[in-house]
Amino acid sequence: MECKEEKNIKTFEPTISTRDSIKRVERVGLFKRLTRRGNSELLRGIESKLVYYPFWFFTFDVRVHRAFRLPDKKVMIPVAVDAVSGKAGFLEANLGALVDKTVEKPYIIPYTVEYSNAVNIAEQFCKLYVNREYHPFSLPDYILMEYQLIHPPYFAVNSTNEPADQHFLVLVNGITGSVEQKEEILLD
Repeated sequence: MECKEEKNIKTFEPTISTRDSIKRVERVGLFKRLTRRGNSELLRGIESKLVYYPFWFFTFDVRVHRAFRLPDKKVMIPVAVDAVSGKAGFLEANLGALVDKTVEKPYIIPYTVEYSNAVNIAEQFCKLYVNREYHPFSLPDYILMEYQLIHPPYFAVNSTNEPADQHFLVLVNGITGSVEQKEEILLD
């Protein structure tokens, strides 16, 4: 009997179905056909698998020093770092909805950005944001309050244009349903 390797992760429950993920990808193909930028053949969703994509989530407590003897301003800045590409952005998730889940390893996308690199990326993003939004009088104080590796659900939709037999993989956010990106991810 074959034993599958499993791993415990922190994730969210998906709010869209497998069928909806395929429909989202078909809409992208329809748009390309209408604008004549893509292959004119119908884009068909062959298969949609629920996978878990890694993100580092950080929360910074920032004290912004202001001019003219105004009191310092304290702000919490949530930052997400894509643990595959290293891109940073704002945390757009309700961490109260996190669940612990046991998932088979082939459905967990491995991360390539280690914690030490991710925290540097997040801190730089946070500093740029604070400087742009709050215009501090002197250097702000940054304190990393918490961090964790979270794997939000995505649907990996393998699609093809049959005549040309062009395969590509599209990631559909399992929470918002938005088509996120084309990826080259190997799935078993």
